[in-house]
Amino acid sequence: MQQYKVVPAQEIEKRLHRTVKEHETLGEQVDELSRKEVITPEDEMELKRLRKLKLYKKDMITYLKSMLQGEKRPE
Repeated sequence: MQQYKVVPAQEIEKRLHRTVKEHETLGEQVDELSRKEVITPEDEMELKRLRKLKLYKKDMITYLKSMLQGEKRPE
C-alpha cells in the first residue's frame, strides 16, 4: 500500500510562486536568445532545452494550482 505525504497549502503556494518565477525567467531567456541576429546550432539546441523546461514549468504550475483548488473544495 502506497502512502502519500500531505503537503500544507502554504508549501504548495510557495512552490507555485517559485515555479511561476522560474517560468517567467525561462521566457525571458528564450526571448533574449531568439532575438539574436545569428543563431548557431548550439543556440538552437539551447532554445529547445529552454522551451522544454518552460513547458515543464507551465505543466507544474497547472498541477500545483489544481492541488490548491483541491484543498479549497468544500467536503
